[in-house]
Amino acid sequence: MARNLQSKQPLIPNADQVSVSAIRLLKFERDIRQLESTDALKLHLINQVRELVPYEQAFLFQRKQSAQKLQLTLISDIATLERDAPFNQTLEQAVQALDASKYLVDTYRSFPLNTDKNLTDTKKNNSPDLINDYPHQAVCWVPLFNQTGLADAGILLARDQAFSDQETTLLARIIETYEHAWSALTGNKTATIGGRNTRLISISLIILIVAAGLFPVRLSVMAPMQVIPQDPYVLTAPIDGVIKSIAVAPNTNINANTPLVTFEDLKLRNESTLAEQELAVAQARLSRVNSSIFSDADVAYELPIARAELNLAEVRYRYTQELLSQTQVTSPVAGLVTYTDRKDWEGRAVQVGEQILQVANPLRVQFGIDLPTGDLIELETGADISIYLDSAPLGGYEASLKSISHTPAATESNITSYRIIAEPSSLSGEQNGLDVVTDIPRIGARGTARLYGKQVTLAYQLLRRPIAVVRQYLGV
Repeated sequence: MARNLQSKQPLIPNADQVSVSAIRLLKFERDIRQLESTDALKLHLINQVRELVPYEQAFLFQRKQSAQKLQLTLISDIATLERDAPFNQTLEQAVQALDASKYLVDTYRSFPLNTDKNLTDTKKNNSPDLINDYPHQAVCWVPLFNQTGLADAGILLARDQAFSDQETTLLARIIETYEHAWSALTGNKTATIGGRNTRLISISLIILIVAAGLFPVRLSVMAPMQVIPQDPYVLTAPIDGVIKSIAVAPNTNINANTPLVTFEDLKLRNESTLAEQELAVAQARLSRVNSSIFSDADVAYELPIARAELNLAEVRYRYTQELLSQTQVTSPVAGLVTYTDRKDWEGRAVQVGEQILQVANPLRVQFGIDLPTGDLIELETGADISIYLDSAPLGGYEASLKSISHTPAATESNITSYRIIAEPSSLSGEQNGLDVVTDIPRIGARGTARLYGKQVTLAYQLLRRPIAVVRQYLGV
């Protein structure tokens, strides 16, 4: 990078030049304040300062964030910056020493480039010859400070002759205008997050997080929920047989004594007919024995047997008649019929006691909650529960815990859960302008329940599950 210094006229400003620069200072400051972007400000900084203080080349260094070092950003009269160039890297390392110097807070320095220890004390891998061979050995370091005393940026001016005290004074004056414009265009981001403010913000955030973690909240968990009826009439299969038909569709309101289920009765009717014939035979035999007992004394011994056979035939006949009467089942109560689908039941063989459907009062509901074992918390009877229906995400119901199963069981989703029954706190009167009937949730509706436990800290509420998972994984 050596140049032919003999062909270059030395730039030695005289007193008149400094005076002219001072006169033009006001106009120069006005031009700075009219800049509309940081890019325009950077270009003006490295190219236009020479109108007041002559120099051959200027290097602009900028700090992107408060924790970063000053980085070479622009070089005057050069369109493309090669930061990986050895000289640029060496110069960038040297500027870090200037940035770390405490006395640079209020002093602008002019010194020979090849004799200043701050610029020659670089990393061992970089040769000092890179600086010694640079043709402009007089430099002046001009930092741009923010309100926290940290240099957001800085320019390194280089020329052949040393900078005079008048020039450094003029630079100190004009750089204040650049600092003001820099702060206005960048929003003083570095001053906001840099230096002591960054540490203060970090400490404040830590204190705020710790304080928030100690904030008392009620321990709560979420679990799936379904609206179920209170004390419904459960229709179970009264006999072993095949369901022929179901008379009412699901979710149908019925009156008392309405036929519900009809079983196949062909076998039972045949058995009833046979039992009736056997009864007639037993009656005829008993009648024959009674008429013959006066003419034949030996026939008297057959009388008890004939009577026993008649009693047996009567019992069998009554049993078949009772079974035949149960092939059609009616509802003893009025209410809403709930079951899955007719196709699931018609033609299906069932056993005695197998549940087929329910008839429930739609105005008397409760909530069935399946709480997974991993989410179990300490719950007591009467604990508060909030209910949120999938069909009404903006509304909800309040309930209280009625009962909880002693042992968990697998649900339809094959998740081992505790069964919890919750009673609605209040479903009477008007709510949001709705009357009693429309305010009550529909049986079968699904949603989510939030169950509340004891008071804990917010940190425990947030970290309870992660800690449990870690303990289960590590076995501690």
